[in-house]
Amino acid sequence: MSKITFTSFTHNTKPMVERSLSSKKKARLKNIWVVTPGIGRTKFRVVPTECTGCRYCESACSFYNEGITNPRVARIKVITKDAAWQRHETDTINTHIICRQCPGVPACMAVCTIEGAMTRHPETGAVLIDHDKCIKCRQCEKACPYGPAVFYSEKLDKMLKCTLCNGNPKCVEYCPIGVLTYKKIV
Repeated sequence: MSKITFTSFTHNTKPMVERSLSSKKKARLKNIWVVTPGIGRTKFRVVPTECTGCRYCESACSFYNEGITNPRVARIKVITKDAAWQRHETDTINTHIICRQCPGVPACMAVCTIEGAMTRHPETGAVLIDHDKCIKCRQCEKACPYGPAVFYSEKLDKMLKCTLCNGNPKCVEYCPIGVLTYKKIV
């Protein structure tokens, strides 16, 4: 019997410890995270050992968000650990890179220099980018502790990250074997 490892990404309403930020920045950040307790708490789960690498999640994400099927603009990335896995010569698993919607003031929001360019959705808790305000400085990309969960798309000329598809992630909806799950925690 094989062992299944669950990787959970949990988002809740407890604020993160603010690192060494200036007092002006701290004052501005106090008003960013405004979510009613009990709302916006979600759990996104991935079972990497079950992933077949079909990349339907990438296709669904890019089509929902941009109207095209292109993995380069998908907010979720399937990373195959080993080329031999693709040839079915090994049991190496896949992993997924997706925004974990960090609690409190995430690093991407903390380093953003433009007020209002990154905000939090009051119901889903997703960190959103206002493309009209974003200057594409890529500081959020550099600050993200989870790899390229926030990234710049040359094709679209804008910063991209998971929006949780307004509370109904398409990657989860179209995953044919249920590797991805998302639920609101009441």
